[in-house]
Amino acid sequence: ISPEATDAREWVHAGLLAFNGLLTGQQPRKGEEAVGCGILRLAMEYGYEHYDGSGVPSGMRGNDIPPVGGIVAVSRGIAERMLAGNTYKSTLSWLKEAEGTVAAPPIVQAAVLVAEQCYNEEKEQLDRYASDRLREIELIWHPVVDCQIKQTVRLDGEPVIQNPKQGAIQSQIFLPVAERNGRIAPLTILWLEQLCEKLAYEKYENGPAADLLIPLSAVCLQKKSFLAAVKKTITTYQVDPKRITWAVSETALSYENGPVTDGLRAMKQMGFSLVLDHFGEEYASLSRLAEWPFDGIKIDRAFVERVAEDKATYEIVKSIINLARSLKLKVVASGVDHLNQKDLLAELGCQYMQGAYFN
Repeated sequence: ISPEATDAREWVHAGLLAFNGLLTGQQPRKGEEAVGCGILRLAMEYGYEHYDGSGVPSGMRGNDIPPVGGIVAVSRGIAERMLAGNTYKSTLSWLKEAEGTVAAPPIVQAAVLVAEQCYNEEKEQLDRYASDRLREIELIWHPVVDCQIKQTVRLDGEPVIQNPKQGAIQSQIFLPVAERNGRIAPLTILWLEQLCEKLAYEKYENGPAADLLIPLSAVCLQKKSFLAAVKKTITTYQVDPKRITWAVSETALSYENGPVTDGLRAMKQMGFSLVLDHFGEEYASLSRLAEWPFDGIKIDRAFVERVAEDKATYEIVKSIINLARSLKLKVVASGVDHLNQKDLLAELGCQYMQGAYFN
């Protein structure tokens, strides 16, 4: 609850009453336990007071506020900005503004030193992760544009191998081989690490940008070791899984329902979004679309390429968009290379698109 909230005073008083109720009828506390309870009471009572008198519940100001109140006020402000995805620079800027307003200058100055130390240590660790591996395999990013607001809302990662002799080897060439020889899971974890690095570096650079998407093979979903590695990677880089979308190829629909479905549900429980990629290319099973926990679909570029020239394709794309809308699924049209394709898809109600036209 922010200090500006109209019910902050009541919240603080309610907390104090509850705290007093916990102590009622108990034996007197001694030693460290008594000190801890005293600090807790001060934190609850004065944690929303501000040094300049703008806080609640009493509007106290200056050195009348116990130091623990100022410490809690500054700590809460830092936490709120971290949870909101603010950059290090913006958090540090807020801290400097908080000196003499939110808390006493010595408290804020100490907080600045601690914040700088924590961020520097985290960035050093992040730099070590980034430099430890040879990045021959990488993700090339393609924007997904919201055509209503004309803004990039997601970057879709396409894996490529940067071979010194052969150049960039596209995913459609090496992914089937990686699935057959059992290398797809470790490759996907490598891509996830690259993606997490990109998200983690945001706090040092320009702040929250577009969400990110990477491909996910059904082969990976059947491996508990893969799911454990995904969870470990997210924890290591401390990124919000809501910023990440996994694109499951439509070929996953050809697999047995049980293991793949369990894997998809495990990914959803971690907080990720899921989309069905290349929809309409091979296994467009409507029953699976209803059973599996997808958040969206990507219309295959083979349909988009013909949507402006072929009446039958136009009607199919129209049906897909209407179906997805009725199921509350987000639709992304892949391979939008020309203005006429973009305009037709917009008429059909497709809000999100990607392709050469937007690059």
